[in-house]
Amino acid sequence: MSSDAHVGADAHAACSLRIQLLGGFRVWVGDEPIPEKAWSLRKAAAIVKLLALSPTRSLHREVLLDTLWPDLEPDAAGNNLRYALYIARRAFPSPSPFLALTGETIALTPPLIVSEAQIGEIFDKVAQVIRAVA
Repeated sequence: MSSDAHVGADAHAACSLRIQLLGGFRVWVGDEPIPEKAWSLRKAAAIVKLLALSPTRSLHREVLLDTLWPDLEPDAAGNNLRYALYIARRAFPSPSPFLALTGETIALTPPLIVSEAQIGEIFDKVAQVIRAVA
């Protein structure tokens, strides 16, 4: 790997993450938008949305399983979660510091900026996301 490529990877790691939830789902790393086609799996985008809406920017895997696949057996839901996380990780530039798994917790790591003034509307959006993916 050339030193220029390494510097580029470090620059991605230092960039901020911006997520737009209102008026359509969009994600930027620094000033670069992640293309819509990167979110080829709706549940991968839903994981990022749910994490962004969580006050701690993290959720226990059981919460994601129960929210996104409430009718599946635990093994099948777990397989679906692993695949959705794989797709979500691939959406971000590599190496990505933005999606972290620690034990049973999945988190969006700082710095994160959720765009738009969402304070009054955030609870409505959480309900919409849960209804859309359930």
